[in-house]
Amino acid sequence: MFQRIAFPWMPSAAAALILCIASTASAGGLFMPEVGTRTMQRGASGLAVVNDPSALWYNPAGLVSGSGTELLLDVSIVDTIITYERTRSDGTTPFCARSDAAGSQICKVRNDGFPFIIPILAAATDFGLKNWRFGAGVTGPMGYDYAFPARGPQRYVVIDSQILQIKYMLGAAWRPVRWLDVGVTALLNQFDINQRMIIPNSADLENPENPAADAFVEIATRGFTPSANLGITGDLPVFDENSPWFLRVAAGMTTRVPVRTKGKLGLKAPDTPELSLVGDEINLSTELPWMFRGGVAFGRDEVFDLALDFVYETWSLHKEILIEPQNVDVKLGDSIIIDNLKPIPVARGFTDVWSLRFGGQYTLPFKWMGVRAGVYYEKGAIPDEFYTVGNIDRDKIGLAGGVTFSVSAFDIDLGFVRTLIGDVTVKNGKYPALNVLQPNVTNYVNDGRYTGLGANVIMAGLRTHFDRFGSKEDDGAREGAAPAGGN
Repeated sequence: MFQRIAFPWMPSAAAALILCIASTASAGGLFMPEVGTRTMQRGASGLAVVNDPSALWYNPAGLVSGSGTELLLDVSIVDTIITYERTRSDGTTPFCARSDAAGSQICKVRNDGFPFIIPILAAATDFGLKNWRFGAGVTGPMGYDYAFPARGPQRYVVIDSQILQIKYMLGAAWRPVRWLDVGVTALLNQFDINQRMIIPNSADLENPENPAADAFVEIATRGFTPSANLGITGDLPVFDENSPWFLRVAAGMTTRVPVRTKGKLGLKAPDTPELSLVGDEINLSTELPWMFRGGVAFGRDEVFDLALDFVYETWSLHKEILIEPQNVDVKLGDSIIIDNLKPIPVARGFTDVWSLRFGGQYTLPFKWMGVRAGVYYEKGAIPDEFYTVGNIDRDKIGLAGGVTFSVSAFDIDLGFVRTLIGDVTVKNGKYPALNVLQPNVTNYVNDGRYTGLGANVIMAGLRTHFDRFGSKEDDGAREGAAPAGGN
């Protein structure tokens, strides 16, 4: 029920609180298409030649192409570049934010979030079995952290955010015949969503907002969801069975991920300390896409290969985020001003995306060093009208490269990726913040110029081949041991 009081913006502020949270709690806007140093060194390509433990995520059929027991330690550090200048709906006239009661203004902000760290820990072994190999590991997808000034012009979208998805993986691969490999990975996805943003209080967002009346909201949720990766790889009968040359094709699929999290909701209005919540439990749900992969590779064993991959992702499944308060009331002093907040669906407007990746590798003649390089193009999932500093995803180009050193039982991978995204100017944006003085009026807060968009990624990996310890055989001559052997 709604009770009219001396603070007419408070009831709709509670609804705005839920809307602001839902607007940024998603897995969209990721800068990198895959994880793992070796895969990203070559422009996220290599579906048909991957054979280290990272195959658990990319193509589990590739596990059986390796041999013995391996341990992979891998880390990627993502430095995200976002600069935002808010404008009015024409996309040109600056709209600066009042940052304090004295009227100081902030017109342009830049992401100051700590570089996002993506670790991988995975192992693979054949347990002495012929034509079988098994793997287990934990990783997370490429992503980013962002942090902006609490009084900046973006504050009605996000102040800071950490969205973490951890994947626990268990997989197996089988080679039923010499030219065919199949594999499957079972995944348990853990989602941790922690975000902070502000509710506006102005009746007209075309005029500077009053920061003294801003209300801070926080969300912290966690959930677990199962999914699966499937993969198949086959050699085409182009070359003789004993030939070192190969032409190989592969296909894979990652099932959709229904995100279901539960957690807490918080509200703090510095200028109105009597505003509070009765109850704080909340459920958040959405859908993440199916992924379909296909690839072809040509090369010579332990010398070089070239690979071309195509990936399609059904991001149109991400139609909305549903926020369901669990018996949460809004209280002002001793009065309940909103009784039992209702579920709120938030439209997202995402579209399906595809990417094309090309890359290769070459092992130098002295065998202990290999080089990789690649490029990829990926469509963005977010239409311009829904663009915000919390959802940066657009058509992008990635340039990648790296080296591998093979020393005794160890392979050391080093790589770098530069992701380029064009500048975006949003006019007449559709990212809503509920009008907290006039509940029947909706204003939009994502107009502006988004410039300098992109990401730099530094990657490093250490792959340990336990079967090499104590061996007197030349490392570079063994199958799969040279840097060019595998992905």
